[in-house]
Amino acid sequence: MRYWYFASTLPGFLFGAQPPFSEAEFLGRCEHLLDPVDYAEIESCVDRLLALGEPLPTQSAFLGQFIAWERSFRRQLAMLRAQAAGKDFSRYLIGFALAEGAVQAAASCFASTDPYQAEIAFERERWSAAERFSVFSTFDLDFIAAYRIKLNVACRLARLDKARGVAGYRRLYDEILGGAPGAVETLTSGAQA
Repeated sequence: MRYWYFASTLPGFLFGAQPPFSEAEFLGRCEHLLDPVDYAEIESCVDRLLALGEPLPTQSAFLGQFIAWERSFRRQLAMLRAQAAGKDFSRYLIGFALAEGAVQAAASCFASTDPYQAEIAFERERWSAAERFSVFSTFDLDFIAAYRIKLNVACRLARLDKARGVAGYRRLYDEILGGAPGAVETLTSGAQA
């Protein structure tokens, strides 16, 4: 189904920009303007990304591709983190096919040593995948689903607050290592002060 009017009224925005409206406001618009079955798919698409087990079938070809890519991306990132921690992750990869580009995207995120920059890189990879998989989508359910994913990325980035993150890091650091004998003060980059 085509949503000529609705898709043409959605404001464009770039990665890192403030979202044009909240996800709740977007879903409210979708509820009024989309077919109920299409609305249900758009409403649940972010939850489907994190669902355990096999993903449910989708009406949107874009959403099916994106879910497969994101699950593969997250799994690859978890594997890299497990390897770095000396944990065996191989049993979780049995029977799991990696989506194209997921290995490189995960490696790019994992390479960042700054937690804030790692989160930015994580969301940049998600944004790029959404754009890549929806490049030929116009005025249809795929376009609306891709918009929902990118809005989710933009809203998450807007919630990330570096100062609050540094304060949380400092609090955890103090709780864990602050009382340890011989603990060394570090800067947020991990360098010793």
